[in-house]
Amino acid sequence: MGESDMSDFSQQLSVPSWILYGIGMVMILLRTYARWHRVGSLNAFAADDWIMATAVPTFYTGLIVCLNTIATGGGSNLFPPELFSTFSQGEIDERIKGSKIVVVSEQCMLNVIWSLKACMLFMFARMLTGTTNMKWIKVAALWVVIGWFAVQITFFSACRPFVGYWAVPPPNPQCTTLEHFAIVQATFNISSDVLIIAVPIPMIMSLTLPLKQKVVLGILFSMGIFVVRSSLLSTHGFFLLT
Repeated sequence: MGESDMSDFSQQLSVPSWILYGIGMVMILLRTYARWHRVGSLNAFAADDWIMATAVPTFYTGLIVCLNTIATGGGSNLFPPELFSTFSQGEIDERIKGSKIVVVSEQCMLNVIWSLKACMLFMFARMLTGTTNMKWIKVAALWVVIGWFAVQITFFSACRPFVGYWAVPPPNPQCTTLEHFAIVQATFNISSDVLIIAVPIPMIMSLTLPLKQKVVLGILFSMGIFVVRSSLLSTHGFFLLT
């Protein structure tokens, strides 16, 4: 990718990413205010309230900053091998720096996604406490925890030595393409999303409400299908790039 192409890409990424970041942060603030107004005190905040008010904005901010820094930087250690001999020391240093930021961005992405999963599960647990549907919450929560550990273990073990993630040239393809990591991440991310989406279904079916209201609730809770579709598209795009 040439310098002008890199500049165009960074501009195309910067505007929509910061707009979406602003929208996301406003929604987080509105949710936090609504919960504070409802419970009356920060001491009465539930686990999902604290996760949404602290972990999510922290990791989300880190992700957006990293992505825009990568887009405006000098690249990473993902490049055709025959180009290495053409790099100056300055270009190599820039690619090492960019690759380190990629590692941070991956961690920010993973943790913001899994923090949101945790928020959903804690919220459902409050709604379903004392009902037989709690067992589905426990199943989904167990799978989410297993998924987080599996993805993290894969990330920290796929590229050996770990410094290979920012080595130029890289010691093996997994340090640049992250193919094995992407497969594990997509598997647990998508499957756990499907489980979380399915959790409210027994609750909705058991409610003594008119069919129309059940359909509306079902549509509301099923909006997470968009998240699954986004995960599928991002995974497909990743493999096209690699």
